[in-house]
Amino acid sequence: MARLADYIDIEKQTLKARLTEGNKKMSRKLRLLLTLPLMITVLSACQPESPKTLQDCLLVGMKGVTSDVAANSIKAACMTKFPPPQPIQAALTADQLKNIGGELRPKFSSIVEGSFHNGNRDLTLITVTVRVVGFDQKTRKVVWSGEYNAELYAEPLKSSYVTIHLGQSLAGLGFDWNIVSAVGQPK
Repeated sequence: MARLADYIDIEKQTLKARLTEGNKKMSRKLRLLLTLPLMITVLSACQPESPKTLQDCLLVGMKGVTSDVAANSIKAACMTKFPPPQPIQAALTADQLKNIGGELRPKFSSIVEGSFHNGNRDLTLITVTVRVVGFDQKTRKVVWSGEYNAELYAEPLKSSYVTIHLGQSLAGLGFDWNIVSAVGQPK
């Protein structure tokens, strides 16, 4: 009987020790769960602010970079995050269109080349849309016509060279052209 009582006492003490140890482990887990959100908040507050401009992004990203490949990757990422503002472009008014002059001449059977002069003082010429007409030289009958965009960069009071691929042949035909519209970028 004494042994049984001793055995029961030992079992009680073991069970009590296990419960105390289990409570300690549970208490640690509970404390960790309760403090984890606080730790995340504190750590995120300690992080440097994310860049708000392209220049900040490049300065932060390039710190310690020694490779051209890495630098180009950082630049591309920053340019994606902070794309440069697009310049304002607008269609020219009828009065502004009157200030555009130019010449076009055949270069090959389906290509014309020439230049446009921007006579405007307050805008840079970006695109000129021309209507090109191919016609029979004997009858003056129109064989084909189309509108084409000539991309250029003609600053105020300057000229710019253009090449236009027609996609139609001028071989054996006469041609005429006129300016339909234009797009410019105000100064």
